[in-house]
Amino acid sequence: MRKTRLFWVLTWPLVILFGYLLFDSIYSKIEEDRKIKESERLVVSKLKIIREAQKEFIDKYEYYTSTWDSLRNFIATDTIYAVAKKEVVIPARKIRTDANYYLGDSILVSYDTLGKDVVMDRLKAKYGNFDVSKLEYVPALEEDFRKDYKGNPVKFIMNVEFGEKSGVPVWFIEVIDPAPIDLTRRETHDNIKRRFLRFGSLQEFTISGNWSDIQD
Repeated sequence: MRKTRLFWVLTWPLVILFGYLLFDSIYSKIEEDRKIKESERLVVSKLKIIREAQKEFIDKYEYYTSTWDSLRNFIATDTIYAVAKKEVVIPARKIRTDANYYLGDSILVSYDTLGKDVVMDRLKAKYGNFDVSKLEYVPALEEDFRKDYKGNPVKFIMNVEFGEKSGVPVWFIEVIDPAPIDLTRRETHDNIKRRFLRFGSLQEFTISGNWSDIQD
């Protein structure tokens, strides 16, 4: 009886200690995952703003800008047209002798220019307030932007190239977060969604992002 009681007296502190360590390990992992998700949502939000600004830029000037200075200046001072799209369905003529009988209904598309918007106002209306002076900096939870191991602010990498796709001249753009907070992300990963957060490509004609599993 005394041996059993002595055993529990000696082992009970160890049971408590191991239980605490297990709880702390699980809680730390949950907290780490939460911070990664929140941080990546901030990164995705900034990437969407940059992508939208570049879309407006190429719509107006027919090329992507390769510098942050010109993109910031475009957002802060430039204007873009506000356009309304109208579609009118034209029913097909049900006359067998008509050469277009089998083509079905057609759609007439027209565009009306409603005025001009400042690019900044258009972006804020869609994505909320943001500081255009920090456009190129990767955001963080605790600070205005993330720092590297030297204490310097981390910037998005923005690559712009002009080339051809299927014989057609096109502009390519790619913007990447080069220092992901999620250390399991690898730029060589087979699954593009597990590579560094980005939009666009220098190999494919696309401006899609790889964050669909985080935020659409």
